[in-house]
Amino acid sequence: MYVLTSTDIPLTTGDFEKLDSLCAVSNSQKLLYQIYLDGGESEVLKDEIRTCYPWESYVMFDRLMAISPYLSEESMIEAVLNEAAFPPAMIRLLMLANPQCLHSATVWDAIYYKRITPLPESIIQELLNAPENYSPLEQMRAEISWTQLQKYALFDNLLERYRNEQLSWAFDSLVSKSKQQKEFMMIPFIVNLYLNTSRTQEASEFINTPLTGYTLDAEQENEWLQLKAFYEIAISLVNSAPNAEQTEQLQNMMQSQYASVSGRAKALYYTCNTNYPLTEIIKLPVGEPQNKSVKTRRINYDEPDRLSVNPNPAHDFISVDYKLEPGQEKAVICIADITGRKLSCKTVGKQGPVLMELKGLVKGFYICTLESNGSILKSVKFSVY
Repeated sequence: MYVLTSTDIPLTTGDFEKLDSLCAVSNSQKLLYQIYLDGGESEVLKDEIRTCYPWESYVMFDRLMAISPYLSEESMIEAVLNEAAFPPAMIRLLMLANPQCLHSATVWDAIYYKRITPLPESIIQELLNAPENYSPLEQMRAEISWTQLQKYALFDNLLERYRNEQLSWAFDSLVSKSKQQKEFMMIPFIVNLYLNTSRTQEASEFINTPLTGYTLDAEQENEWLQLKAFYEIAISLVNSAPNAEQTEQLQNMMQSQYASVSGRAKALYYTCNTNYPLTEIIKLPVGEPQNKSVKTRRINYDEPDRLSVNPNPAHDFISVDYKLEPGQEKAVICIADITGRKLSCKTVGKQGPVLMELKGLVKGFYICTLESNGSILKSVKFSVY
């Protein structure tokens, strides 16, 4: 397990070596899982169980017992439903040999409601009272899920730190490694990576390009269609306010059965709604684990070179929100005292927010400036207590 570093630590190639290692472990775990599950031939096995004749049942039963405890729940359901080939005694032994099936609601649903001739009550009670042991298959699933969680967390952490530094090599590495992971969860991450770095053209091209190499089930296909519709709206709102049709679409998306769609739609809708009190969670540097909420100024689409500082007055940090005019790629945010002496500066990208630390600043008034090509575009006065 890797301990995720703070967003204020510079990105290095070592961070991507950790990511490579996690991706390799994840891929190996999934490959081993596919090899062990149903003996590596799930679809073929399910068809063979479904079409198994009574005179073939003993050969098939021996085969399934040899695969145990790695028999999938789907294969077990096929055996439960093929009553002619698999009598109650065989179902009993298969269930006991595969604890993951004892823990599956879909398997029990097939036993109770889909099998025409129910299992004897004595067998059902024996299965219900079986020892609560986790099977090797369940352990493999848990390890895969844990590695996936660590991998996604590291991807998110690297993205947050990239946004603070705007390093081209880091962005290229993140995109490349994200696209190598042919997983559904990585698809929204890639789009967010483009959008969070103001690469709207690349985001639009990605969502409109067929997903080659990805294996999506029917639910994931439907979820991606809804996510594509959301991202099309999000891209169009980068430089313009939502119209009535887009607002209605976002409201409908907020009712989606998919949390990935409803959550994003709700966030975008309320961000664009000036009547809603927006609160932003700021991650503090190492040593200050608590989160602080600050009210942030909303997007004003008609005001380029905007600059806002929150909180004000401040103590440990400020969140600086800004947006450059089209054509401007870089800027510098500086903090100066009231005499104009610069105390700290940070090179930034096209738009914020950016976190600036206030360590070492005494109580008093300061000026935050947004500069580009040696000229001050905007300045805001704030105080430190």
